[in-house]
Amino acid sequence: MAKRLGIFLFFDADGIADDYVVHLLRSIRPCLSRLLVVANGKLLDGSRAKLEPLADELLVRPNEGFDTGAWQEALFRHVGERHFAEYDELVLFNDSFFAPFRPFEDIFRDMEDDGADFWGLSVHGAIPGDGTCRYGYRPDYLQTYFLVFRARLFHSGDFAAFWRNQPSYKTFRSVAEGFGGVLTRHFEDLGYQWSVYSDTRDLDVSRDKNYDHHTYDLDEMVARRRYPIIKRRSFRVPKMRYLAYGDATTLPQAIAHVRRLYPDYDLGPMFVHLLRKYPARDLKEALNLDFVIADEEPSPVAVRPRPRTLVAAYLVDAGRFSVFLPYLEHVPQDCGLLLVTDTEEKRARLLEELAGKCSDIQSVVVESHPDPQEMEAFLLGVLPYMGQFDLVGFLHDSNLFMGDYPCVDDATRRLLWDNMLASESYVQRIRDLFVSTPWLGVLAPPLANHATFFRENLNAWHGNFKATAALLERLGLSVPLDPSRPPFILGNAWWVRTDALAPLGAHNWNASAFDGKPRLLAALERSIPYIAQSRSYVSGWVMTPETASTQLSNLRYMLDMSARRFSSALGLLMTDFPSYFRCIPSLGTALAHCIRSIGPMLVWRFGRRFSKHRRFFARFFP
Repeated sequence: MAKRLGIFLFFDADGIADDYVVHLLRSIRPCLSRLLVVANGKLLDGSRAKLEPLADELLVRPNEGFDTGAWQEALFRHVGERHFAEYDELVLFNDSFFAPFRPFEDIFRDMEDDGADFWGLSVHGAIPGDGTCRYGYRPDYLQTYFLVFRARLFHSGDFAAFWRNQPSYKTFRSVAEGFGGVLTRHFEDLGYQWSVYSDTRDLDVSRDKNYDHHTYDLDEMVARRRYPIIKRRSFRVPKMRYLAYGDATTLPQAIAHVRRLYPDYDLGPMFVHLLRKYPARDLKEALNLDFVIADEEPSPVAVRPRPRTLVAAYLVDAGRFSVFLPYLEHVPQDCGLLLVTDTEEKRARLLEELAGKCSDIQSVVVESHPDPQEMEAFLLGVLPYMGQFDLVGFLHDSNLFMGDYPCVDDATRRLLWDNMLASESYVQRIRDLFVSTPWLGVLAPPLANHATFFRENLNAWHGNFKATAALLERLGLSVPLDPSRPPFILGNAWWVRTDALAPLGAHNWNASAFDGKPRLLAALERSIPYIAQSRSYVSGWVMTPETASTQLSNLRYMLDMSARRFSSALGLLMTDFPSYFRCIPSLGTALAHCIRSIGPMLVWRFGRRFSKHRRFFARFFP
């Protein structure tokens, strides 16, 4: 094996080294003769204890100069130029990607005979950049999160001179233009050869149209170009940007390829990190966590034991029992059924009507306020039973029928109950999905967007952001919350892995806790996916094919009507979703577009006088 020196850059704003970093270093450590770990900024004691056993030397330095500054300091202050010749290769890498699906040993072996002086995992085609790169544009360049330099280059004065001349970069953009966009061309011009592990140069188009393949072609690279990693950045790219380069499926499809091609690869550390850093809604959108499950096919045969499952139904509207009880007959025989209601008379009636139709029925009475609240019923009536089960489905009929129009109420009932208990085989497939997707914590029907729900669920916080944040703090949980990213699951109906709600079970709930505290109940409704996130579980939507068809048709109609409205505005031009989105934010934006569109005509008609007015408007509509 070649004698390799590895220098790893770690940075986390909170000083936390998640397990994916440990997994990454463990996977590459057998390939390295010496490993220096450089932490920019702070490093918590617990994280230091994780990293020290894997490194020959652990350095903590101020967060200055980004990766380049850390690598430069490690090379010249801690290794020393005179010791470069002791190593056959230098590996520079950082924490911006998750451990490879293929062993590092195989990756290095694959690149042994390529004849290059330096190589990387991926390459970016030439792009204009911002004009500050020394070449006037960014030429083709190896992406710098993982670079390997071989002896001919590493031992040369050219290598040392390049690194000694690196400035202390102040912005990420300056690093990209002054280092990332320069390194490959600089050494190529000096006569050194480079190569790339996952070559995508045949996908490049032109300098003004080239893009980042390891983001927007990720599924292609993983499935057919032996790309061995996923970058953290892939989860940070807004869906709006993905829709400018495709149908926003490249990331979830890439993960599907990983699961198919590398079934032993552990995705768990990746999700633990992502759920600490990013809002649950962002991950739901990035991964397209919308599961459409067949509801009419025969019940599948379980490949592995299904989770112990409880279906809990809170039913208080005695006049509508006949609407909901048929759904409960879809509960599989190997699942428990818990009936929760608010009077002994209703409990007796429910048990009588379900006698002989369901097995393993339990019941409990939770005396409620005049206005029944499902979250109170869940915490007081269902939570005590959850320790006996691995998976719980919760449904209710309280506040479901608002009384405005029976047809609106009926649509709401179908949305919730059809997508929770469509059939016995549907429930069995949901249980199997939780088994096959160990990082899945909560599944719920999609939010309603019909009738008055359209306005209400455009921002499902409903003024309860601060109350939800306070509740999570009270439970001792810290997860990313964003008032501009409203919850996508409310306390209406959901399937939940019981471990995902462990923090709720650890709290002592009683009826007096809810007296005169409507904000607490509203916060509890919105807290479910965030509590699951604190336990490193993602959340998503589940629906039948019929609901998926309805949602697709309705949302497409809403988009078409919105686009038609904006397209008719003078000067608003849209070529893709990002440009469409930019047209929407404010009346000022629309007015600015109008001024720009009629500006040439006004200059021709009014000449210099309009030019003065245009300068005035430019102050407010730049």
